[in-house]
Amino acid sequence: MGLFAQYFVVDSGVSNLSQIDFEAIPSDTGMVSELDTELSLGSLWADGPSDYFAARYTGQLNVEAGGTYTLYLTSDDGSALYIDGQRVINNDGLHSTRELAVTLNLAAGVHDIEVQYFDAAVHATLQLEWEGPDSNGIREVIGGDTFSHDNTGHGDHTDDSTGGDESGHGAGMQGLYGSYFVLGAGVSSLSEIDFDATPYGTGTASELNTYRSNGSLWDGGPSDNFAARYAGNLNVAQGGVYTLYLTSDDGSALYIDGQPVIDNDGLHGARELAVTLDLSEGAHAIEILYFEAQGRSTLQLEWEGPDSNGAREVISGDAFSHGEHTDDSTGGDDTGHGDHTDDSTGGDDTGQGDHTDDSTGGDDTGHGDHTDDSTGGDDSGHGAGMQGLYGSYFVLGAGVSSLSEIDFDATPYGTGTASQLNTFRSNSSLWDGGPSDNFAARYTGNLNVAQGGVYTFYLTSDDGSALYIDGQPVIDNDGLHWFEEQSVTLDLSEGAHEIEVLYFEQGGEATLQLEWEGPDSNGAREVISGDAFSHGEHTDDSTGGDDTGHGDHTDDSTGGDDTGQGDHTDDSTGGDDTGHGDHTDHSAGYIPPPTDASEVEAYVAAVKALPDAHAHGDDPSKAGEH
Repeated sequence: MGLFAQYFVVDSGVSNLSQIDFEAIPSDTGMVSELDTELSLGSLWADGPSDYFAARYTGQLNVEAGGTYTLYLTSDDGSALYIDGQRVINNDGLHSTRELAVTLNLAAGVHDIEVQYFDAAVHATLQLEWEGPDSNGIREVIGGDTFSHDNTGHGDHTDDSTGGDESGHGAGMQGLYGSYFVLGAGVSSLSEIDFDATPYGTGTASELNTYRSNGSLWDGGPSDNFAARYAGNLNVAQGGVYTLYLTSDDGSALYIDGQPVIDNDGLHGARELAVTLDLSEGAHAIEILYFEAQGRSTLQLEWEGPDSNGAREVISGDAFSHGEHTDDSTGGDDTGHGDHTDDSTGGDDTGQGDHTDDSTGGDDTGHGDHTDDSTGGDDSGHGAGMQGLYGSYFVLGAGVSSLSEIDFDATPYGTGTASQLNTFRSNSSLWDGGPSDNFAARYTGNLNVAQGGVYTFYLTSDDGSALYIDGQPVIDNDGLHWFEEQSVTLDLSEGAHEIEVLYFEQGGEATLQLEWEGPDSNGAREVISGDAFSHGEHTDDSTGGDDTGHGDHTDDSTGGDDTGQGDHTDDSTGGDDTGHGDHTDHSAGYIPPPTDASEVEAYVAAVKALPDAHAHGDDPSKAGEH
């Protein structure tokens, strides 16, 4: 009973079903009794992403009473319905919830059915209904005994499988079984990675022969901050002495018959380690662990011995095989990965090899060219009085939906200087080598006001953002949403004011703009830039204050979310949805910041009392960009 489901992680640029390889090895499989997902922000399968995924459902549609049926396929984004191998509904493309229908004359009996679907971003909807003799003339979701699937569940859609269980990984399949993982920034060794977690993707590798690549190991995966685990058998046709060579950038480890034989762990450039073993004829369990932090990725496994006729060559072909995979654990201890340290043949303490080749200075951060935008200053590249804001950049896991879920005090993936915040509907990264989706940024420094007076600030973002002035939250534009503007009007004194902007982008296009209107802009609305921004020394990412490095960001919260960002949209007098209004009648809408300690309590109480005129949830009608 039910349909056989195959789930896939797709690239952020997908806009139609034809761009998806539904014959690829799925990230996961399962069975569904019905298709009835409406406006969901979750995943279709356990531990799957909430955006940028696809699904293929196959099986049989069992018609008891032949006759005329109307089938309704509703989706956000694209979908298609096939009956008996013929496409009967094409609801493809990027769109919000949309229903298409077809009326068919279906004979009593079994009909092949297939539904293809993908979701780019925001809400996911997929519903399949019918109306006809088997529903007593009522429109209803198809379910129960109406759906069934055979042992494979997908007819001739199993061309890449040579047999075995429903997972498609039968005994004796050629190649190694690969499990792929997305990492957070800051990983520096294999021991920090849970290789027994549910993988982000899976596949089969006929050989391990990646050298200085800027791509991903799997379709839709990132080019940095990922890990892989390859498991299977090493099939030795002729017993004897073999030398195995494991080359990687960054860390890797090789296990034969459950024993660690090469430990090439840590952060380093392309580095080769070797071991010589006496291997008997037959199958030997093999496992390779690998991770890549940033820069180019390398992973090569070679051997030299009887089966290679004494030549050194990449292991491939029948030398690798794998059997059934009902989960990703191969047993052993809780980690399943030995101690990872027994066989290391050396290397420097940092092991960072060519990751620092592009650096023109000698700071201790090891961040290489991540400081190229620095124009001088101390060893960290951030001298006192430097123009612009100091940017710290972070890579996120899938599923982040608010700023409160992000540790902005973690070690950043990259740093740099931003002369202005003026990114609009970009498909690129905010920093060199960074991803185009699932990232965050923190900008800190000073806002230098030449002429004191009343200023209106406009913060526009896709997705969430927040603005802090002198340690106080003044705009909260958090959450998952299309580009959305919020504003606040403040009375700012002449001089330097501390400023901080937090931002994250999940999927789709990225927008982050910070503008102002006031005396220093001659009354015009414009992007803040030039001498208006500066930052001092940065020996770490903390700007002082409490342990979080974000000042009192939680002091002003009266409940609700954990960001403590309260309501910051009090200055709007109405107007259109963009929040542009006329932005002039703010006499009761701004609160001068405290000028000394005695005024802080009153200022906090006033901020808490402000109404929230603009905040709104995610609007499905804004999903067009995605």
